Amino acid sequence: MIVDVRNQVKQRLPGAVNFNASKLQAMGKDFKSRKLKSLKKNLPGLGDKKAPIIVYADSTFSTEALKGYKELSSWGYKNVTILDGGLTEWKQKGFPLLNTPPESRIVYVKKLVPGEVASDEFQKLVNTNNALVLDVRTPKEYAGGHIKTALHVPLDDLEANLAKIPKKREILIHCVAGARAQIAYNLLKGKGFEKARFLNATIEINKQGKFTIL
Repeated sequence: MIVDVRNQVKQRLPGAVNFNASKLQAMGKDFKSRKLKSLKKNLPGLGDKKAPIIVYADSTFSTEALKGYKELSSWGYKNVTILDGGLTEWKQKGFPLLNTPPESRIVYVKKLVPGEVASDEFQKLVNTNNALVLDVRTPKEYAGGHIKTALHVPLDDLEANLAKIPKKREILIHCVAGARAQIAYNLLKGKGFEKARFLNATIEINKQGKFTIL
């Protein structure tokens, strides 16, 4: 992501979006109070805290650049940097610039790792019952809320219960945040379950079986 944090934007870097420092701070209040819907509308890549973000203003140490950097870092993003030299040095070096109005919405497309299922595809397949959902969480986590059609096999018991899992069906594995699901995927893949995939995201499930992927 490339974020232009200036108030007045006449020229911009290719691919940059514009959120001035004040707007970022206002959005940050939503973030910190967990009002995620308003943020997700503008920041679809919100869940990926390792997403690389480059912040820039007219110079490296301008107030706008420093405020933008500080704000995005406070949200928990790990790879926020300020463009060295800012827009001024970018121009001096003759790098490309656009004169068109900047976007005001960040679209971050997450690159899936091998075996990973995209969040929207997971949701669609579950809602249409076109895949077997394999829940590898603990019994306590499962009891707190689970997808109604899910097959529950805790990760620790998975290898001993492979016979319960049909090899020919598409399998979607989930846990709470993705780590155990990926371990389960690797185990199943090694046992010949070619249609298995895993959700590498945080999922919250209520007592009624409704789920939200963050």
